[in-house]
Amino acid sequence: IIMSHISTLLVIFTVATLALVSSIHASYHAHSFQETSDGFQLQLDLMSSTKSSISTPIQSLILKGQYWRDDVFRMSIRDRQKARWEVPHVLLPKPDAISEATHSKRHTDARQYSIDFQSSPFSLTVLRNSDNLAILNLTSLIFNDQYIEVQTSLNVEDPQKGPHIYGFGERVHNFRLNPLSQTYTLWAFDHGTPVDQPLYGSHPFHTQMYNGKFHGTFMLNSNAMDVILEPRRLTYKMIGGIVDLFVFVGSTAEQVVQQYQQAVIGTPKMVPFWTLGNHQCRWGYKSIAELEGVINKYASLGIPVDTAWSDIDWMDSYRDFDPDPINYNPKDVQAFMGRMRQNDRHYVVILDPGIKILEGYKTYEEGLQQNVFVRSAVNGGKPLVAEVWPGKTLLPDWTAPNTFSWWKQQISRFMAEYPVDGLWIDMNEPSNFLQSGECFMQPDMTTCNDRPAPEHTPAGQFDPNYPPYLPGNMNLVDHTISLDAVHNTSIEYNIHTMYGFYEAMATQPALESVTGKRSFVLSRSTYPGSGRYTQHWLGDNNSEWSDLFYSISGILNFQMYGIPFVGVDICGFGGNTNAELCARWVQLGSFYPFTRNHNAINSNPQEYYVFGDKVVAIARSSLLTKYSLLSYYYTLLHKSSKVGGTVLRPVVFEFPTDTEPTVPFIDRQFFVGSALMVLPVLDQGANAVTAYVPGMGKEQWYDFFSGESVNCQGYCKFDAPLERVNVLVRGGHSILLHKVEEGNTTTTAQARRDGFRLLVALDGKQESSGDIYIDDGESINVEDDFIYASFQHRASGSSYTINSQAVHPGKLSNMNTQLKELVVYGIQRNVTALRVGGRAVSSFKFDSQSGVLTADISSFDVDIQKIDVAYDTQS
Repeated sequence: IIMSHISTLLVIFTVATLALVSSIHASYHAHSFQETSDGFQLQLDLMSSTKSSISTPIQSLILKGQYWRDDVFRMSIRDRQKARWEVPHVLLPKPDAISEATHSKRHTDARQYSIDFQSSPFSLTVLRNSDNLAILNLTSLIFNDQYIEVQTSLNVEDPQKGPHIYGFGERVHNFRLNPLSQTYTLWAFDHGTPVDQPLYGSHPFHTQMYNGKFHGTFMLNSNAMDVILEPRRLTYKMIGGIVDLFVFVGSTAEQVVQQYQQAVIGTPKMVPFWTLGNHQCRWGYKSIAELEGVINKYASLGIPVDTAWSDIDWMDSYRDFDPDPINYNPKDVQAFMGRMRQNDRHYVVILDPGIKILEGYKTYEEGLQQNVFVRSAVNGGKPLVAEVWPGKTLLPDWTAPNTFSWWKQQISRFMAEYPVDGLWIDMNEPSNFLQSGECFMQPDMTTCNDRPAPEHTPAGQFDPNYPPYLPGNMNLVDHTISLDAVHNTSIEYNIHTMYGFYEAMATQPALESVTGKRSFVLSRSTYPGSGRYTQHWLGDNNSEWSDLFYSISGILNFQMYGIPFVGVDICGFGGNTNAELCARWVQLGSFYPFTRNHNAINSNPQEYYVFGDKVVAIARSSLLTKYSLLSYYYTLLHKSSKVGGTVLRPVVFEFPTDTEPTVPFIDRQFFVGSALMVLPVLDQGANAVTAYVPGMGKEQWYDFFSGESVNCQGYCKFDAPLERVNVLVRGGHSILLHKVEEGNTTTTAQARRDGFRLLVALDGKQESSGDIYIDDGESINVEDDFIYASFQHRASGSSYTINSQAVHPGKLSNMNTQLKELVVYGIQRNVTALRVGGRAVSSFKFDSQSGVLTADISSFDVDIQKIDVAYDTQS
């Protein structure tokens, strides 16, 4: 491995200094309390500190407490004398929800929290007013130049199990974090998907459940850090920046997530409707003809598919914006896209940030002219040379003044001849194949000498290449660029984890300016706030049963991080899948918000038809279920885009007060919204699944497909032969389903033309409600051209009504809003009569054993905005 001695030196140096870092202790004295217009300010002076030669203690600090919102508190701690690196562009403007009069008081009726602090040694507590719980208890602070440590104590119900904490991604792990002396490192890494290692994005957010209520925190810091969880405390160890901590009152999990997104990082970008469909990709489709053959094969088998994808195969020698002139010739691609669009399908291609060094290559030459590339700190300020798929490359500096306009220019010129529907931005941690972090290009422009191991700076001075504390005991330059690389805003040491955030920030508006439609961008590397610009998939997983299981936790985590439209490579990216694993994966993957089959060039093909008729039937059935639920997902995503929140949810988020002790740990099943619970098979050879049915007997549950009542509570066993995935619908919830038809519904556009089927699941009071949001599915700014309707099932003696209310009525040219079928689950008495708009329905079906009513009402011409149904039962 080139320059592997750098990694060895870093590890030796770090091991030698970890003991010194762990022995550092400091205490501060708080004084000069002062109220401000939006909170208060304190000065913190160093009282005592152990001497250390590896990092300089900062003598005087300023703490600023801000009543950010009535339910959000912000505490920032900075060097009083010297400006330090602070994260730009992520934070939303301060909300105006609290009046200045409220700001000026330390305690108000509106504010949901109170602040207490101790002067010597300094400590600070945030109390939730509703239950007087300490939701933040800062007990220790070390603030050195290159080492910051913040320690907080934790509330714990059971010390043997530790606190129930969720978050601190991105990584592959169980949804509930292990709080028993576990270190979680946050740093954007490109090295596959190993368990419990930092991956492509950094999200220093967590939520904790205590006694059935949730609260949360977010550390706005982009430097490498460790988060250490112990049974009674949580410790942040950061190697730069400032302390910038947000505290969220809660007290439900959904409220914590909404507070985080509404007040701090922004709500998610709304996706185009077509992205909810099925996507097909493979690294290794050698030509556009081969890719089109795959899509046509899917269509001929009745497997729904909306979008074809090209990995790096479409490029000429892996150069961005430069198509392969033979296998992906622009004229051939234009013809392919014309046929795709005639059939309501779409096309997405990949872009990597590395720009090949090549004379005559416009993207490279224009970038040089406009000074858009990251610069080397040691090579005379020249652009830093890295290496990725095209060979020696330069990387855009997204913070340079001209980079966004240069990038938009490249996208615009490219799409003039290659009018794709979305862009997939990969390798943006940024990834680099050089172990030395960079190389120095020689005058012949073909030879590039690896950078020698950096020298140490004098003791006590800032050293980006050899930080005094190394989070995760890892080589931070591994698979990326030199930590002292120069960006316009700062150096790589500070800005590394934000690289993907900035690329998405550049790509999303550029794409929308060209297409005039709502953009679809998919990014591998993410940071808090990325959801305003991009969607995400969980990277290079493997065709293993364990990866199938871990996919659930990964997707649940990103619901908290503000990127709810997320998926994984169905059937696995690396390695070779098999029929059983792929069948089980498409059953689960059809419930991911983002549903895509994708795998690697050296792996066996895994299109569903490769495995024969049985897997084809399973894929077709599973995907048709997803297509029936398109508007349900779209409604959830729209709500999230407006007010924040989740689309998929763990059981504990929906039922935090269930007394079953395993509820906080459950991550083998999940909710879609509040209405549906998915119970996938995750084990090889299994023909049954044991799952938890929540609610402690107070909820009604039904089989989603048959309507049969689930007469079991707690842990229950469900039959699950290979062709079946178990899904439960929760009583009290109604869902408008697209009335999809096998063989007919193969695109989301067709599903929009299919009309609707209303599924009403009754609770114990024989009531149910739901809602739907729909628009044209592609406009950037939807003003009046949308429909929002709610619907209710009410009981009155032995008679029942189902009505809808058009909260915002509308008419959409590309959506059939006719209600064609009515299904009611959980009716307790025989149905004797059914009326639609006052007219009798002569033919309907009622199963007295299951309590299921089914009626075809397509001849009544009922719009979903004007549902008026009544039925009578035996009294």
